Amino acid sequence: MKISVCLIVKNEESCLKECLQSVIAFADEIIIVDTGSNDATVAIAQEFTTQVFSYIWNDDFAAARNYALLHATGDWIVSIDADEIIMNPEKMRDSLVALPANIGGALIELESHAHRPDGTKDIFSINLLRVFRNSPHIRWEYCIHEQILESILRAGFSIQHIPVRYFHKGYDLSPDQMKQKHERNVKLLTKHLEKNPKDGYMWFQRAKTYRALAHNRQAFADITQALKYLNNNHSAKPQALNEAALLAYQDKDFITSVQFANESLNIIPQQKFALYICAESLYEIGQYDVAISCYVAIKDMKEQSTAAMILGDYNVPIEQVDFRIGKCYAAKNEWDKAEHSFRAGLSVNSHDVGCLVGMANCLLKKNAFHDAYDYAGRALSLAPENQEIKKIYSFLATQIAAAPQQQILRDKKPFLSLSMIVKNEEKYLQGCLESVFGLADEIIIVDTGSTDSTVAIAQRYGAKVFTHPWEGDFAQARNYALSYTKGEWVLYLDADERIHPEAKIHLRQLLHSLPDDIGALLCTIHSPHRQGDEVSEMHSGSYPRIFRNYGYPTIAFQGRVHEQISPSIIALGKSIVQSDVIIDHLGYDLSREEMEKKLQRNYQLLLQHVKEQPENAYAWFQLGQTLARMNIIKEAEEALQLSLQLKGLAPHIRASATAVLAQLCGNTKRFSDALRWAELSLEAVPEQVYALHLQAYALYYLGRYAESEKVFTQVLEKRHLIGSQQSQAGFEVHIDENLIRQGLEAAKKAQGK
Repeated sequence: MKISVCLIVKNEESCLKECLQSVIAFADEIIIVDTGSNDATVAIAQEFTTQVFSYIWNDDFAAARNYALLHATGDWIVSIDADEIIMNPEKMRDSLVALPANIGGALIELESHAHRPDGTKDIFSINLLRVFRNSPHIRWEYCIHEQILESILRAGFSIQHIPVRYFHKGYDLSPDQMKQKHERNVKLLTKHLEKNPKDGYMWFQRAKTYRALAHNRQAFADITQALKYLNNNHSAKPQALNEAALLAYQDKDFITSVQFANESLNIIPQQKFALYICAESLYEIGQYDVAISCYVAIKDMKEQSTAAMILGDYNVPIEQVDFRIGKCYAAKNEWDKAEHSFRAGLSVNSHDVGCLVGMANCLLKKNAFHDAYDYAGRALSLAPENQEIKKIYSFLATQIAAAPQQQILRDKKPFLSLSMIVKNEEKYLQGCLESVFGLADEIIIVDTGSTDSTVAIAQRYGAKVFTHPWEGDFAQARNYALSYTKGEWVLYLDADERIHPEAKIHLRQLLHSLPDDIGALLCTIHSPHRQGDEVSEMHSGSYPRIFRNYGYPTIAFQGRVHEQISPSIIALGKSIVQSDVIIDHLGYDLSREEMEKKLQRNYQLLLQHVKEQPENAYAWFQLGQTLARMNIIKEAEEALQLSLQLKGLAPHIRASATAVLAQLCGNTKRFSDALRWAELSLEAVPEQVYALHLQAYALYYLGRYAESEKVFTQVLEKRHLIGSQQSQAGFEVHIDENLIRQGLEAAKKAQGK
């Protein structure tokens, strides 16, 4: 079976390469029709295919697409736009091979994003016909919003869905760009309707475009014409009725909106979007129970019917449905049921702003001001321009400050303490303290010589600030802070770190529930490492950042730099377990000059450390890591190898050390050594994806292409687990999917595949 990928393009240099990279895994040929580019589009296209054709633009998208079809020789056509990528290209070929002979077209799922003015985004998912058999009887129709469906049906074929997903960036534009796009479309649609005044489908398309331009009067006039000319057998009739329902809803004519939506549902009952509009209108007229039944019907619809997919029914995000069910219950003053729905939505998407605000309101009704404040704060961090959320957040802050129980809490022994050391951190400190506001009962900060506003910022957040001269020893400074810390549990952070908002919901409850034999929790640190002016590489690792306060000096930090608390915890016979707490670390996302300064400081401290403790394996490991970042390769390898020879490295640290050695050997083209170190890394931590990736490239450069292909495939399959496997992997580097695919394709090509 041969697959042809067909595109029409014009001035797409910003996105074409990423699009084409997403199809090379399955494309047997790529046909590109250029309609008049004056940028680098054609040159980029020619990097991927020799079949690049020029076409004089004549205001007809279907004609241009059909010109591409004339040059296609594959059994199947995959149609894609330059501003789209295929998210799971490995599914394409197997999906098409499995289709029976009567299937002439395949529906794919297309996801697109649009940003709201408050900074949040809408996520849309729709099924579209983008894959079809190559037949002279199957051709695109309509000059704009071109369709292939009717042509496929007339040729006697049926339609089926395949599990291929596209991502479309073309509607994630600025308001001005979107306006220009819609105005261009109106001109093309008007030109067509002047020649074809009874074309109901194009009246419908122009109505949608006018609504997008906020010209609702023209939109309603057009949709009336569309409904006049479309019969119930036309695939666009239910869509036109849904558009009419949406226009009526926006005009606050909710009764009419329900009528149009019900008429659409009478033609095709299993439609999520029609049910959604119906429910929204019923909510507005106070019919909350009926609205809930519509929303529940959407949730209960496990799979859309093929008929609904063909008409382009939107997949409404489940968290949005849960939010609206909660809203209905809140309107009925059934707050427990509302809270249950909002929690259900957050279990699907913890960043849904509506559900976060809903939870804040539910908890406010219970006078649970601290918890409500946490939810409102998370919502505000996602939608910082939303004025309503700002009002709720400010109100809750006032309530917390005025709450009489606060004095009682101050008199009690704190449960959770934040312990920090700082120096000249005015750039970062406020963000760090904001992230733990309401979570920690006390904040202990040791300042080692700030000359900026660091201390003043700390005091604004109620921190107890102590001064301690800097003596070139991070552990010493942390232990000084630890000596003042009174909480049963200690969380330690740096100023350039932020604890994820989700931790505020459950962390205190989790700590209360832990058995006495657990002495510390591992947290996952996400740390972007700046690789150039525009590129950052994301590293993840697990570190014990929350621990029981057994009292200083019973427990104490060790190490001049990259200090550790875990040896003290282990010495007490206590266990350290993984948690789901995430901390964002900004300290390595620095300019080259800032990073060089930081590395040089760490290098000097680590040199002193290994002189004082030459048998300390962890100190040698950190010295090797630092030398590698400084590009001092020979000394880095010697330090890392010495760390492995000494005793005391935990398995995930051994995995990290050997992975760095594999990377260094690979960078210097010593691929046999690179393979050996990668395999040793995988022996230490078998679930580590980064070492697997290094192994794949080492195998490729050693000419072991079949083995390389197999390992690259494993990397691709496991890549999505990065971040969820920290208890096993210890550390990971988030790998660019395109880099994996390039390696996989190179391995296949080397085998003649």
